Amino acid sequence: MSWTDKYWDCLDQLYWHPAYLGLKSINRNKWEIDGDRVSIPKSLVNMKGALYSRPENAKNNLKNLKQQEEITNHIFDLTFGILDGKLIYDIFNPYIITNSPQDFTSIGREIIERLSLGGNVTQQDGFFVGQDAILAVELKFNAKTSFDQLAKYFLLFMKEEEFSGPKEEMTLLYIFNSNPKRTFIKAFGDS
Repeated sequence: MSWTDKYWDCLDQLYWHPAYLGLKSINRNKWEIDGDRVSIPKSLVNMKGALYSRPENAKNNLKNLKQQEEITNHIFDLTFGILDGKLIYDIFNPYIITNSPQDFTSIGREIIERLSLGGNVTQQDGFFVGQDAILAVELKFNAKTSFDQLAKYFLLFMKEEEFSGPKEEMTLLYIFNSNPKRTFIKAFGDS
């Protein structure tokens, strides 16, 4: 079984055992059924949160998950989180300009605390920091990009330089599942 199949297998296990995610099952003996309505005691519900159901079966749910860009972002993040930093550089080297090999560190959700961003900041798809360079990666399935996304990466570049010092190069790489309709920017700076 490939490691990506193992990832999907883990998601399937979470589907069938939502308690692993901190969700609690409400036993049927707590339900009040009246015609086509089901009620549960208020004390069993987080009144500040959402109420969830599981309308799909696991097979259909897995098929749906595999079509979601955000889930692919998780696999991308996991993949590059376990790779050696020099290998990350080797993989992306054709798309970056830096002349010196980098030992990239993959930065995931910890970026919020690392860069003191606070609040609800949009998650980057890939963010790699080297000695002299920063590489950000945005994965695109069918969703359109926006100037807000571009601004998000500029903010991350700026905050990372404040955190770890000036960098010679900052690259934003878009990866599409098909040819993009247009290319915005190849590089900033003197090149």
